[in-house]
Amino acid sequence: MNRRLEHVLLDLAQEHAPELIPADWAQQVDYDRKLRTLARQLADHHILVMMAVLPDKLAQNPQPPIETWLKLYADFYQLLASATFPSGAQLEASLLDALNPAIVTLYGAARPVVQVMAGLLLPYIARRQTELLISEAELRGLMSLILEALAAEDLPYEDHHQLQVDGVSLLRQMLSSPLRLVSLTRFDRPFFYENRRPEQLPELDSLTEDSQPLLPVDERPPTTDTAQKRNIPLMPWLDDNDDEGRSKRPPPVPPLPRR
Repeated sequence: MNRRLEHVLLDLAQEHAPELIPADWAQQVDYDRKLRTLARQLADHHILVMMAVLPDKLAQNPQPPIETWLKLYADFYQLLASATFPSGAQLEASLLDALNPAIVTLYGAARPVVQVMAGLLLPYIARRQTELLISEAELRGLMSLILEALAAEDLPYEDHHQLQVDGVSLLRQMLSSPLRLVSLTRFDRPFFYENRRPEQLPELDSLTEDSQPLLPVDERPPTTDTAQKRNIPLMPWLDDNDDEGRSKRPPPVPPLPRR
């Protein structure tokens, strides 16, 4: 069972939205469904939970690849939020523990952007990342669906077109990342028109050849089932305006602090 993931999701729900945890949680037999449901419900409370597998060659020095991977999703959030919810472009990220697969949370002030990332972006990247050829038309179609969900059709044509172009560019970079995304959520609406059974969440122990931690033991934060859990901050709370009120790009993701 994915007890590690369950602890992470329950800890987040208990801290931010305890009403999401049903009284009969322990009795629910569809383990995959209840984890996915809780992950999607957390997105309705501004929290995007992401999980990615680092290949063995990167797991020895995980900070740079995690930061590079995370920055793609942070940039995607900022791209959409700055255009559709300018007052909600603030973003905070944390690495929840020091194991592989890495589990990261993004806390975004613009809830609709977090929701479309959970319900459209993540399941798409997880589904297509292992495929070599992805058509430009499909990527534009996904961006159109995302922008439609955010009511971005009211933007001027030039702004809407630039969002499409920049979004597709980020999608391609996400798809080519060496970190393999494992989506905890499924599509909010149909995107692929084919008849296949929904994929189940993989067992965390089966995602890597071994269970080596990403950080040495003396540098790892407490595990998620300890009473005094602390997150590893990956990104400070971002102010999307400079001193003169002009929009600015997010700074690079800072290194993980040593413990």
